[in-house]
Amino acid sequence: MGTSVASTRLLMIFRGLIVLQLAILVILTPLYGVYLDREAGGATEIAGSGTEPALLLHLSYEIVALILYLIAYVGLFFLRSWARIMLLIAVVVGWLEPFVTPDIYSYNSIEEVISTISDNIDGALIALVFASSVSAAFVRETWSPSAASARPGGQGSPRHPA
Repeated sequence: MGTSVASTRLLMIFRGLIVLQLAILVILTPLYGVYLDREAGGATEIAGSGTEPALLLHLSYEIVALILYLIAYVGLFFLRSWARIMLLIAVVVGWLEPFVTPDIYSYNSIEEVISTISDNIDGALIALVFASSVSAAFVRETWSPSAASARPGGQGSPRHPA
């Protein structure tokens, strides 16, 4: 098997893992919302949130982590170099969760299993984006005036003469 075939296959596996992670986010987020509401005894409504500052902090933390992961996974799928760092930041934010909100951090068994699988896939994604042939596929986005003028419709093009 040639190197390009192996790289293509590895890239397909990489993108499959990202799609799996996005599916896990879709599955785990509603489960987690039900858990938060159950733990708060219905105090997750706007009127009750002022009485539960720890719960509000935890919910805010989870929303930030969810957005970070979502942006990172979409960026990784499209092979954007910034997404590699974004994934590392999202993983570190996830690791800090039990320390930021220790009173609320507990999952039921199915959430814990899904979360553990997700953590393992994140580890595989980190290994793939930094220590495999997939890392060479990431595009570096740099902007320079000469690069902008070389693009269609940019300055120096027939539409915008220099």
